[in-house]
Amino acid sequence: MRIGHILSATCLMALSSMTCTADTIEDPLGLSTHSLHSSTSFVTIIDTQSLEYEAPSQEAQQLGSMIGATYCAGTSVTASMSSADSGVDQVVFDWCNRELFSPFGMTASGSSSLEFSVHDEAMIGLGFIPDTSLLANDAEWSIRLTDEDGGLIDTLDAVSDSLLLLAGGIYCLEFTMQGADTRTVDGSTLEWGIQMAYASSPAVVPGAGGLALCLGFAGRRRRRRI
Repeated sequence: MRIGHILSATCLMALSSMTCTADTIEDPLGLSTHSLHSSTSFVTIIDTQSLEYEAPSQEAQQLGSMIGATYCAGTSVTASMSSADSGVDQVVFDWCNRELFSPFGMTASGSSSLEFSVHDEAMIGLGFIPDTSLLANDAEWSIRLTDEDGGLIDTLDAVSDSLLLLAGGIYCLEFTMQGADTRTVDGSTLEWGIQMAYASSPAVVPGAGGLALCLGFAGRRRRRRI
């Protein structure tokens, strides 16, 4: 395992207040982590963190980046299992910008990503999005699902959509926050949750339709683009 730049003590303390701690995260059910990446920037100040595993990790993982102290911004990615009985793995991206902004068009931006593989066929989709009224109107967020070569499979932008993951496939989820103003109201930390329901789980009805129902998706199902 190779670890990138080390966060300062101040950033570590602030980041721990934004997200759950590692000892509260349950092990993923069918998710193997290949690498994690997180980067937050404001003008020329950049904090970049990376974790890469020679052998994919089957444990829960978390990684974040942060800049600033009182006025700060940060993002992180957490991979975990939502509950032992649900048969659903969960990836959560979060973002917070506490007043890193200037009227001259300068604001914080960030991205976090997770490269992973799945042991079984699964459906993936947005399980929840934050209250967007707590995010500046000029902020632009996106979540992309790509293949191991970096090719775009699709974007996850609505709870009504879901995508098929093939057993043994290697994928990357990338969250990006950018725009003219990315502040969060009162320094709120906002979370986007992606869920993966596996065909082999006894808690899930077999078949893609059953998986979609398990995730609560009432809308259309999108397959991997070739």
